[in-house]
Amino acid sequence: VVKGDTVLTSNYSANYPSHLMVGTVAAVNSDPATNFYTIKVKTATNFFSIQFVTVIATKLYNEQTALENQQLKNQ
Repeated sequence: VVKGDTVLTSNYSANYPSHLMVGTVAAVNSDPATNFYTIKVKTATNFFSIQFVTVIATKLYNEQTALENQQLKNQ
């Protein structure tokens, strides 16, 4: 991950559709002791100027989460 990379939603969660732009990476800091990164993201949207929003209703949310939970139990 480097400064300027695009941050997108993924299909690993049932909460949001995949491939929606969230923003761009503004800064990356690593912690060698834990092998984790702290990433600051500049959002693609100015949330102070929003006038309209789209409500996302995932019709298959319950089915997807049930399948994910079942898969975790089977591991």
